[in-house]
Amino acid sequence: MKDIFIKGGLIVFSVGIIVYIVYLFLGLLRTAWTPVIKYVFQTDDIASVNIYQSYFTAIGFTLIIVFIIGFIFTRPKILAFLRKAFKTVSLIQMLKGSSSRAHVSINEKPGALVKFTDGSYYLAAIAGKRKFRDRCGDIVDMYILYSPSSPVPWSGLPVIFAKKENVIPLNLSFAQVYSITTSFGRNAPAIIEEPDMEVDECLYEEDNPLANVE
Repeated sequence: MKDIFIKGGLIVFSVGIIVYIVYLFLGLLRTAWTPVIKYVFQTDDIASVNIYQSYFTAIGFTLIIVFIIGFIFTRPKILAFLRKAFKTVSLIQMLKGSSSRAHVSINEKPGALVKFTDGSYYLAAIAGKRKFRDRCGDIVDMYILYSPSSPVPWSGLPVIFAKKENVIPLNLSFAQVYSITTSFGRNAPAIIEEPDMEVDECLYEEDNPLANVE
């Protein structure tokens, strides 16, 4: 009898926690979409809207946003268009004198494999380059890498500092790296290759402010 009450209590407690979390999440969505809900139901007071209607409306618009974002970041052609748009904006800023030159967009940073263990690697994008001085005074080159994860890019290992010999540059852009990780690898090309040029040529001086440190 005691075991029955303990197991029953644990089940009820677990279900109660889940229901409470869902309730809080729905309330957060309802609050976030309040202006939209007011507009949809043509009212100035959200309290006048049926609670279930407001919840379903908030969930519906959230799913639409999730679908649009997922659709954009899993379509290479759309990503390529966005990269061109960012290039155009940078060029306009440069011509207006707001910048001495167009900076490299994060989407244009080269991809790379970062050594994890023997024979296994993280997929990342090279964001910059720095130098590291050890206790003996020896200086080695290190890359700064951004490593998105799946399915939520910012839930993994966002920033990695790795020695140059532990990094294999790839003929991929950051946009492609992002697409591969968010698609669980399904958008990866059949053959992943190293670039024809040195990866350092893809990094501007602002990405490597200590380039001349000896």
